[in-house]
Amino acid sequence: MDNNNFYSIRKIVSLLLIISFFTVSFDIFLVLEIGPNIRIFQFLILVPIFYSLMLVLHRPIIIPLGFIPLLVWLLFIFLFIPNSGYIPKGIGYALWLFLNVLLIFALVQIINSKNFYRIFFWYITSFFFVATFGLLQFSFALIGFGELFMIKTWWFQDIFPRINGFSYEPSFFSTYLISGWILIIYLLNSNINFVNRKLLKFYFLIISFAIILSGSRMGWLVIFLVLAVFFLKFIYKFIRLKPIKHRHFYIIILFFFFIFAYILVTNIDYFSILTLGLSGESKSVNTRLNSTIDTFIVFFDSPFIGYSLGGVSSAIASLNNLSIDDFASAKIEGNMVLAEVLAASGIIGFVPFIIFLRSIFIKPFFLIRMNKSNDLSIILYGIILATLIQFFMLQFNQNILRPYFWLNIAMLCVVYNLYKKKLNNE
Repeated sequence: MDNNNFYSIRKIVSLLLIISFFTVSFDIFLVLEIGPNIRIFQFLILVPIFYSLMLVLHRPIIIPLGFIPLLVWLLFIFLFIPNSGYIPKGIGYALWLFLNVLLIFALVQIINSKNFYRIFFWYITSFFFVATFGLLQFSFALIGFGELFMIKTWWFQDIFPRINGFSYEPSFFSTYLISGWILIIYLLNSNINFVNRKLLKFYFLIISFAIILSGSRMGWLVIFLVLAVFFLKFIYKFIRLKPIKHRHFYIIILFFFFIFAYILVTNIDYFSILTLGLSGESKSVNTRLNSTIDTFIVFFDSPFIGYSLGGVSSAIASLNNLSIDDFASAKIEGNMVLAEVLAASGIIGFVPFIIFLRSIFIKPFFLIRMNKSNDLSIILYGIILATLIQFFMLQFNQNILRPYFWLNIAMLCVVYNLYKKKLNNE
């Protein structure tokens, strides 16, 4: 293949990769429903995955961080498919996990020091894009076009909407955006020089308002806790008469912090309506709690032979005297990610999954602590925090296969690889 053709293919792959960033949260738009839901994101990443496999035919393979225990866990998920009850879902979920694993492999092979900052810029911009759509969704729903703009839930029916973006529901939307929000706020609090700070502040404001208007209880809690940390940091510096860098950033942080503090302290009744629901009962919380308990019960029924990821729903259905014979009736999920993985993998299969988590969340911290701070180390630290907090949120309302969670892991592995390579060359 000559250089011109190779350059053209590389540009196409990069473009598809960037478009996939913008579509990774699409659950209800550009989705092919053929039993299992096939998302546009899953189609888009096939070309970069194939391209990465072609690359490794001509150069050494780059092993992503934590990849070996991840592959071992994947093997357990495939081994337990016969125990998944409704076999088509067992196969579908195993293949979905396999695609997420290939995504990590592909990005580590494709993204290098030459194209990283350009691709990373579009990565953080994708959160802004989805948040902007959410605000447009909110605005048009107020004037009667909620159904056209895919609004799924309302604070006050047909009057005041809750933003869900391209996601199934507001909590999914918030869980997706929170990783971008955490990453951007961390970059703003650091001495980065590869992206315009004014643009980052604008991204931060738009994403903040989008999460707030989603009405997600967990999203609100995470925002409040993070802002509280920055507030305490500001007070500490002020009392100790230390110089305060990025003052405009802290002004924005304090503004949002006092909005939440005002709601909590002076308008507690209104706050309780928004957090518990108009009926005064949090039905979704009770449903998720019961599903989590059921997940632990089915695990103890078969602690060593797992149900595979697609079989947890069948096991829960059987526990409640229900039957699953198609994908429409297989929508029961375990909700708590760690409990779901435990039931899907069994005790032995759960071990490589925990080793994988330890690799991606702990190992990079030691690499950062032992070396000088630069743009890559700042980005790496920010992505670790963002992915870790998103993983915490996933415990309460979704399953482990959410594509944006694995995209964040893939980017974490990319930055870790580039930072480690940079250190080795110094």
